[in-house]
Amino acid sequence: MSDMRAVVEVVQAERKVEGGGFVVRRPFPTVSLDHIDPFLLLDEMGPVEYGPGEAVGAPEHPHRGFETVTYLLHGAMEHRDSSGGVGTITPGGVQWMTAGSGVVHSELPPASMLKLGGKMHGFQLWVNLPAAKKMIAPRYQGFDAEEIVAHTLANGGVMMKPHFLFEVRNVRGDVVSSYAPSKWLTPMSSSAAATLFDDMVGVAKGGTATGIAIQGCTVGGKTGTAQLGTDPPKSHTWIMGFAGPPGKPPTVAVAVVVLNQSGGSEATGGRIAAPIAKAVLQTALAAQGGC
Repeated sequence: MSDMRAVVEVVQAERKVEGGGFVVRRPFPTVSLDHIDPFLLLDEMGPVEYGPGEAVGAPEHPHRGFETVTYLLHGAMEHRDSSGGVGTITPGGVQWMTAGSGVVHSELPPASMLKLGGKMHGFQLWVNLPAAKKMIAPRYQGFDAEEIVAHTLANGGVMMKPHFLFEVRNVRGDVVSSYAPSKWLTPMSSSAAATLFDDMVGVAKGGTATGIAIQGCTVGGKTGTAQLGTDPPKSHTWIMGFAGPPGKPPTVAVAVVVLNQSGGSEATGGRIAAPIAKAVLQTALAAQGGC
């Protein structure tokens, strides 16, 4: 017997214009489908190919009482909000913003995309907060595609299914459903993951990622630098990595991308992004009791 569910209804998405003039396709809420608790809205942004100077986003606007989850397939988008949250989402990355008691934020194409143009395509989902949590403090979290790769290596080649909800509660505060970490894909063999794991640990010990090393912990890292060919010269720098107690599976994965850095040959992932990643790993490990 098949476990496949039958299609109950096909809903036609509506075309809407949002923010600074970008077009979205919205399957809900619409006249035919106005409520899917706890989800409030789903938008497909694009796909659209922008020319130089054409890229648009969403200037400052307010939210309250729910969360937004954004995933990009193509392009880039910069997030800034009134709670101090700042981040740039790139293909394969995810942003999760909790509006809570209220936040003003913007989602705009970075200067490089505005100047050069390019393809933009992504999705945004709004998730309602239960009544008891609608006034919690706003917060912002970003997850880069490289971070997802790092955690796959740290898990022996197993990619965990991304999830943003621990539980869903109704208006009375009762738990309606809960979610636990679960395996999703195995994009590489355990032996390949082990080889790459050892290589990344070696890079953190004596290669370009020594800036991410933490005494008393097992740490792995891989840096990257993309020279933009600008005048004066600038670079995009990045690092992905993981850390945990010696002899045990890593407990934290991280990715840091720092865009448009000046400094010529000195602007590298090891010099710019690695110290930031180290600080993030140290903070996360300290919250777990350290290595």
